[in-house]
Amino acid sequence: MIRYSGCASSAWEDRLKSVLEEKQMNACRDRVFSWGSRSLFDDIGALEYAMIRQRSYEAGERAITCGPEKLRTRVLSQARDEAVCLGRGEDELIKKAVVSGWSAAVDDWDQIPALESLLKRLWCSVSFQDDDTPVLTVAPELREAILEGMKNEGYIPARDALFRLGTMLHSIRYIYGFVFPCPLVDQFIAESKKRGIEFDKKLTQRFIMAEFDYMYTSDGQLFLPHPALAYPEKILSADGIPGYAATEISFESMLGGMGGILPEEVPSVTCLKGVLMGGIRPESDLNEAVDDLRFMAKQGAGLKDMTRIMKSYLAVMPSGRMIDALERVRQEAVLWTGCLSSVRN
Repeated sequence: MIRYSGCASSAWEDRLKSVLEEKQMNACRDRVFSWGSRSLFDDIGALEYAMIRQRSYEAGERAITCGPEKLRTRVLSQARDEAVCLGRGEDELIKKAVVSGWSAAVDDWDQIPALESLLKRLWCSVSFQDDDTPVLTVAPELREAILEGMKNEGYIPARDALFRLGTMLHSIRYIYGFVFPCPLVDQFIAESKKRGIEFDKKLTQRFIMAEFDYMYTSDGQLFLPHPALAYPEKILSADGIPGYAATEISFESMLGGMGGILPEEVPSVTCLKGVLMGGIRPESDLNEAVDDLRFMAKQGAGLKDMTRIMKSYLAVMPSGRMIDALERVRQEAVLWTGCLSSVRN
């Protein structure tokens, strides 16, 4: 989903991974709840059409502006191929809708980003039950094409290939703190074609936008920041985009990135979790606290700031062991590209 960028504060308290993720989800929910109940395939006027199109992937892709009939034709013509390129959450929602008569209640808040992505594809409309549970309804005009795409013999190989692409991007994003996916998408499409699997670049990028937080550079390039990256704007500044692509990634680091932590970071993080266990406030979560602290370390935060954040999670005064474990995490963290620290690893 589109990365929330409404945080004006520079304080770590407002830039922690847990805080950023909560703001991200709340912004997504607000967008879905303000979407409106009508879709592209309803009888809509010019103003309503303009609003629907502006919120869609079409607008972000800078597609040629056209009237509603041409856009309906475009959406319908690519629906069969697009059904193969759904994000995992979108795929689950669509299949849930298929078995429920093409409408499905979205009763898990974690599925809201997938619902928003389907709305941005212009595939469905959203309504709300009395308890504010969203209900998606797939446009009747698209249903046959969607089923054709999912029943195609190339569906499973294509989904497997997309899953591998997503895993690779997830790993690289962890290693560097972000990733520019377009060069990798071009390589992925070329290599898939050699294996007899055809992918459209636009639809592949939509898969990525459904799977990851994303932003755009000033020239419209897709950019995927890690959810914990506190200042993606610095990376996107005119002189802030580093040439990380030439750096070789080891197999061990790639595996670590897939798992969400590098092998060399595991001992210090395990130690910190052990010393904090039992001292965390009842309303706090140990894993969330440790994640917030270790991602601060990966961005070059100082011990003073990290200690202050650690205290906010504790029901007791921090002990010497806790401070030492926190400093070890800071010392052994592998910094993200573009993040500065006085620590020399």
